[in-house]
Amino acid sequence: MRRFELVTRWRVDAAADEVWRVLTDFAAIPSWWPGFERADVLVATRGAEVVHYRIRGLLGVRLDFVQRTLRRRDGEYLWFRSDGDLTGTGIWNLTTIDGGTELVFTWRVGLGDGVLRWLAELPFVRALLVRSHRDLMRAGRRALQARGRDAGSDRVLAHRRAEAIA
Repeated sequence: MRRFELVTRWRVDAAADEVWRVLTDFAAIPSWWPGFERADVLVATRGAEVVHYRIRGLLGVRLDFVQRTLRRRDGEYLWFRSDGDLTGTGIWNLTTIDGGTELVFTWRVGLGDGVLRWLAELPFVRALLVRSHRDLMRAGRRALQARGRDAGSDRVLAHRRAEAIA
């Protein structure tokens, strides 16, 4: 199985702890991140969270995966394993920089069993899947900016600026 290594960088003009609270409110992600259709928290124990996600990408392709937290340090990183239609590991790293936060998401993932796994061997399908990931992440960055809500304190972040670094 060919794997994808996808790296996304964002710069958000908000404190890391504020961004962290939004990103780790797993059940709320579909309410603000376009493309996330569902998030069912199966285990809510801090540091051992298990969440079933359903995402929808280009051409309406839906993928289901279960994210299991492997390690986390609040406000700094969240490392997880995923199983299902997306199988691999991901890590969110947050760094305070110039009064804001840099987020780097690294996703080392392959496709689980199914037709899409085999189709992904075709270069144009693989390119579509990478584009779908980029579009989903771009939508997340924009939604984080527009969401305007810090889940922990209801402090409005709408005026803050988020921008893609790469």
